[in-house]
Amino acid sequence: MRFRGLTVVISCVALVQALPTLITGRNHKWDRTSPEEGDLVVGSNHFEMEYKTISEALAALGPTGGNVFVYPGVYHEQVVLNKTGPIKIQGYTSDARDYKNNQVVITYGLDAVSVNKSNDLSGTVRAESAGVNLYNLDIENTYGKCTHLSDNVVMHTFTLVFIALLDSSFKGHYTAGCQCQAIALSAQAGKQGYYGVKLTGYQDTLLANIGTQIYSKSCIAGAVDFIFGQNASVYIYKSDIVSTAEGNITAPGGTDENAHQVFVFHKSNIIPAYDAATNVTGNGTGNVFLGRPWKAFGKTIYRNSYIGDHVNPVGWKIWNVATPNVNQSTLAEYKNYGPGSYYANRAERASFAQELTQSEAENYTITAVLGLDYESWVDLDYV
Repeated sequence: MRFRGLTVVISCVALVQALPTLITGRNHKWDRTSPEEGDLVVGSNHFEMEYKTISEALAALGPTGGNVFVYPGVYHEQVVLNKTGPIKIQGYTSDARDYKNNQVVITYGLDAVSVNKSNDLSGTVRAESAGVNLYNLDIENTYGKCTHLSDNVVMHTFTLVFIALLDSSFKGHYTAGCQCQAIALSAQAGKQGYYGVKLTGYQDTLLANIGTQIYSKSCIAGAVDFIFGQNASVYIYKSDIVSTAEGNITAPGGTDENAHQVFVFHKSNIIPAYDAATNVTGNGTGNVFLGRPWKAFGKTIYRNSYIGDHVNPVGWKIWNVATPNVNQSTLAEYKNYGPGSYYANRAERASFAQELTQSEAENYTITAVLGLDYESWVDLDYV
C-alpha cells in the first residue's frame, strides 16, 4: 500500500508539473511556441480564427488593443501600432530570452525620401501608441544605402537641405556619397517595451523618438546613426549593438537642456557584425564611433558594457564642422571594458568625451531613465 500511495503521490506531482504544458502547449517558462488563451493568431493552419498578416490581426483587435501571437514566417508588410490600449505581439520562439532563437521576421524596404520625406513613415514597424510590448520579432528595413539621385549628388544635396528646412525632425546628410534614412522601428510613444527583438537596417535603424522605452536582450544592427531620436528616454539593457559598416552608432537629438532625450546602454555588447567590411574592424583602428550629437543637447551614455576594437580610439565624433554640437551635449562612458573602451583609450579619446564618476552614473540607472513607476510597465523578467 505504501508503494501504491507513493505512486499516486508521484503521479499527482507529475500532473501538476505538466499542467503548464497541457494548458498552453509550452515546455518551460521561456517557451513561446503556442498562443495563450485570447490571443489572435497569425500564420498558423491549426486555428479557425487566424490571420494571414499581422496587420489583419491588429485591425481585428479593435481600438483598445490586445494580444497577438505570430507563428514562424517572413511577413512582408508595414505594421502600424496605434491603439488606445496596450498591444502585445509575441513571436514564435523556443526560448524568449535570446533574440537568436526568433523565427518571425517582419520586413519592408521604404526610405524617408520616398514617403513624404518622413522618417517615421518609412518605418517597417511604427509604434505610435503607449503600452506597446513586442517580443521575439526580427524587424528589418531592407532599403540599404541610398539610391536616390545617385547620378546627381548636387541635386540630392539640395533636396535634403530643402527637406530639413521644412521638417526639423528629418535627419539628412548634406555630403557626397549620400545615404538615406530607412527606419526599421519607429517608436513614437512612452511606456514601450521591446524584448528579445532584432532590429536591422543601414541608416537610422531605430527611431526612438518620444517617451520612455526599454530594449532588453535584443539586437540593434546598422551602420550610420542607427539609433537616433529627439525626445525619448531609452534604456538598452543586455543587448547586442552591431555595426555592419563604418559609421556612428547613435545620433542623440536633445534640443534643449530640459529635453527628455537620453540613450543609456547598460551591460550591453558593442560589437561588429561577423561579416562586416574590413574597414570596420582592426585592433582599435576602426571607423565606427559611439555617437555624434545630432542636436546641441544630445545625450548618450555607455555603462558597464563591452566595447570592441572596431570602435575608433577617439570614440566619439562631432556632428559636422559647421555645427559640432559638443559643448552642451553629454557623450559619456562609465566602467566599460574591452579594446574600444574609454579605459583602454584614455589618451586618445575625444576631448569632449566624458568619463563619469560613480555619483554621476547614478543619473543613468534604470529608475532615473524610465521613471519611478517603471516596475508597473516593464517586464521584470527581462531586467
